[in-house]
Amino acid sequence: MSVTFGTPPKGASRNRYWQAVEKALGVKIEFTVIPQADYQKKMATVMAGDPDSLPDILNVFSGFALPREAQFVQRRAEDLTPYLSGAAVRDYPNLAGIPTDAWRDMGRIGGRIYGIPLERPLPGSTLWLNQGMFTDAGMTDGWTSEDFAAVAAKATHGRPYALGAAAGSLFGNAVHAAAHNAPNTWAVDAKGVFHPNLTDERYKAAVA
Repeated sequence: MSVTFGTPPKGASRNRYWQAVEKALGVKIEFTVIPQADYQKKMATVMAGDPDSLPDILNVFSGFALPREAQFVQRRAEDLTPYLSGAAVRDYPNLAGIPTDAWRDMGRIGGRIYGIPLERPLPGSTLWLNQGMFTDAGMTDGWTSEDFAAVAAKATHGRPYALGAAAGSLFGNAVHAAAHNAPNTWAVDAKGVFHPNLTDERYKAAVA
């Protein structure tokens, strides 16, 4: 069972890619794909359900935090440590090739290995854009937030900005907030008092 941030795929009977993967692996794959908006609700149902009905592989992604999920994993998931540590790692060279940063970031609970990490670039918040389109619209190094807004509008001819984003990542606002020098989660004033970033004028400017 896995999350999807896009449109769920067609079922195996109507999905040639799915069928090709099954043929290549020589196995039958029962794959439940859940849209992001419904995934937490589905996870709660699975966690409370029959232990024998758990998927063989379960996607646990951001939004599911310790300690509740950790306890669930430790009680119900297979401890892979004996198979993926020490000399045993030689039996799985592809897994051994996953960078240390990915293993450190996820897959381990209480010092034991319960999951296989997903390798991703180290930057957590990245703004993806069409480099050619933005360059043609006048993008240059050292641009300001005002320059960015103007170029984005020009690149899309006044229509909604063509920026890939999702509600789960607050529409990429972490990048825009950084560009506006907004505080990360909290700001501390001269008196040492903490204030949430949502009330900061720079964060409001990023949203705007």
